[in-house]
Amino acid sequence: MIVYLVLAFTFASIAYGAISFPISHLNKNVRENLSYWLIGAYQDTWANQFCKLFDNAFGENHLSFKCLLRSSLASIVSVVFLYFVLSEGLGVLEVRTNGNLTVLKTISIALFVNIIADYISLLETRWVLERLRRSDSRLKNALWLSTDLCLTALIIWASISIYILARGGSLIDFPELVGLFSIYSIFFYSTFITSIWSIGYLVSTSVNRIFTHTCIGRILDVEENPGQSLAFVLAFITFWAFLACTLLVIPDKSGRTIFDRALCKLAPGSTCLHSARISENPDARRKFFVNACFFEREGMCSNETMLENYKALCEQGQKGTCGRLGKLYRDGDGVEQNYPAALVAFQKGCDLGDGWSCSWLGKLHNDGEGVTQSYPAAVTAFQEGCSLDEAWSCGRLGKLYHAGDGVEQDYPAALVAFKKGCDLDDGWSCSWLGKLHHDGVGVKQNSPAAVVAFQEGCDLDDGWSCGWLGKLYRAGDDGVEQNYPAAVAAFKKGCKLGQGWVCGRLGKLYRDDDGVKQDYSAAASAFKKGCELGDG
Repeated sequence: MIVYLVLAFTFASIAYGAISFPISHLNKNVRENLSYWLIGAYQDTWANQFCKLFDNAFGENHLSFKCLLRSSLASIVSVVFLYFVLSEGLGVLEVRTNGNLTVLKTISIALFVNIIADYISLLETRWVLERLRRSDSRLKNALWLSTDLCLTALIIWASISIYILARGGSLIDFPELVGLFSIYSIFFYSTFITSIWSIGYLVSTSVNRIFTHTCIGRILDVEENPGQSLAFVLAFITFWAFLACTLLVIPDKSGRTIFDRALCKLAPGSTCLHSARISENPDARRKFFVNACFFEREGMCSNETMLENYKALCEQGQKGTCGRLGKLYRDGDGVEQNYPAALVAFQKGCDLGDGWSCSWLGKLHNDGEGVTQSYPAAVTAFQEGCSLDEAWSCGRLGKLYHAGDGVEQDYPAALVAFKKGCDLDDGWSCSWLGKLHHDGVGVKQNSPAAVVAFQEGCDLDDGWSCGWLGKLYRAGDDGVEQNYPAAVAAFKKGCKLGQGWVCGRLGKLYRDDDGVKQDYSAAASAFKKGCELGDG
């Protein structure tokens, strides 16, 4: 950390010297005008003056050859500068992109990718500056800056995509560009040179407020030494900005940086694999790799490699990987099936507080997969999983309480478990909760409460819930108002979700002209589907 503090101080010192030295050699009138600006004398006209600076740099007419020429020159210079910073200065270009670029190749690509894109982006920045000039709200200013950055990113990404497709290549994921995992990242980031004008305007107005609305203007000798005063404030900002950026790229104890971790979390897949590739720490490589494979991109990971990484991370106490390890052993997908090893992995994951592992542990004990069937052991595992808010565990725990398997039959406990599972968005639990309310098992009979539970289950795509919901709406008794349109809608959804008996109910409504216009064709279609689904 001391090294980064020294670097931050060095950059701040360079910024101080680069600003204070030239200003100290300006003539007296210019320095006086700077003093007046710092104390707020030009605050009302600064927006117009800043826009004039932009016009002086690129010309007032954006469609002129002068503007195109200057924009193109700025594009090439920014690309080359960024190339040397990333390749020669920081040495990260070849490592992160796993590619090789020469200066000439960089310039040749920039001619196709950046010239037009940066010219369009500059026009967009000119438009944003005009909005900033009229804005009197900090919130609006922030929104306009965000708009500028987003539009700039969209413009250059489109240009890069067109260039790659024209050469017969495959599109690059946007996160790969952001993460510096592609050689095209140079051309992507260089385009944001146009946004420096928007940022510069907001920074300049902020600096002006610092001097006019705080004691800084009184502490520093603004009138006599405006250059040193301005340089001190900007150097201070540079110091903390450098440290803030540094925090994003400092590896943590596991060898991973905040920047790469954030990319892997927000855009899992290829970014995680790239992060695994460049990580020197073995544990960091495994974690990035596991995150990539968790989303199971086709062709991205082999099960043998996943098994190796899951095993290593599970041994280190990474609870989520124990469950994945157990699933690989249990399924035998690409690896040798091993139920005892699966049981051990699920048990460890459950002991580490992973509800998903507890669910699978309970399932193995409940079904007798690779282990002697044991309902009491299943109950224990499902109880632990449910306490960890694993909805599937809650539903299966409720079923065991309802049936009295491995535990004393306890309808109220079943009701509690089903209720929690339903609240955690498990449609199967909702269907059982509705059934208990409908049948008055473990609770006073309550058809309206059953409708609520079945409705929630149906909304969660549980076909059985849809069927019972339709049944109650069609019957319209026990406190539930008869509602044929709602019944038909529920039966249709239940049939679509693969419940054969629900298809039969739907067909009967169409055949008998029961609350819906008689339609033998629709009835036949529903009966046929029900038959195909095994409803006799």
